[in-house]
Amino acid sequence: ILAYNGQKALEELSPGTCEEMRATGIVSNMVPDYPAILIPWFMMRDVLVERVKQLVANENGKVQLHMGKEFTRIVDNHDDGTVSVHFDGDDDEVVSGNVLIGADGVRSSVRKHLGLKSATKTGLTAFRGHVDDARGMKEIKTLLGKGFIPLAGNFGIDGVIGSVFNYNEKIPGKLAWVVGTYEPVVPGKTTPLTILDPKKSSCDKEKTSKDLQLMRALVSKTSAPDVHFEPFPEASVIDFSDEALRPMKGRWGGKGRVTLIGDAAHAFPAVDGQGDSQAFE
Repeated sequence: ILAYNGQKALEELSPGTCEEMRATGIVSNMVPDYPAILIPWFMMRDVLVERVKQLVANENGKVQLHMGKEFTRIVDNHDDGTVSVHFDGDDDEVVSGNVLIGADGVRSSVRKHLGLKSATKTGLTAFRGHVDDARGMKEIKTLLGKGFIPLAGNFGIDGVIGSVFNYNEKIPGKLAWVVGTYEPVVPGKTTPLTILDPKKSSCDKEKTSKDLQLMRALVSKTSAPDVHFEPFPEASVIDFSDEALRPMKGRWGGKGRVTLIGDAAHAFPAVDGQGDSQAFE
């Protein structure tokens, strides 16, 4: 989700980018007068990466893009007023600048490097995945004609949430899903299908039973690498009250020449799209 405030900020940074996202995603008016853009995260990433590549090509070396790298250390150089990032590799590649902005999400490695507390977990563990084209899949193609959120609920299973997102209007056949549980997760054993176990469902209503079967069929049709079987720990919102911020002594958003933005600085629940939107702001 790219919320309205994020769209305004992104348009100032890179005019025309939101129009590209609207062409691919679905505009939602769930909040009157503040339309949001609903778009698969990987497609939003692709639009942003292409914009950065255009900057790289047009700025004659002033903008550089490094992908697929992990940093080993960050050095705040007090002597010359710069900060350096050292990347993993045989040549020990180093990139330096005046400020380092960590925008690396709820599991921020930059935040961890600074020694700041990790985001507080809510207890919900979510699994996500998508099917590129469900039009030829008999068991699940009916979902394509049932609106943007054709399935949602707990399917009669305590501590479970599940939703399906239908992008068929803009991307023919595309379905995305999320399945979450508040129950303890066993690495390597807990999967979306074990969470959606029909034996755990306490509701015998016909519709609920059919919805659960549809949800299981959708998950079953999703194969690697299109499903994230590694669980995502949803994080709680950090309280911005004076009482909550005072013990942090001004360190919640960074340290020295390193600062944090978005979910790396203040984790938000994924449902409202404020992690990326506030990062753009």
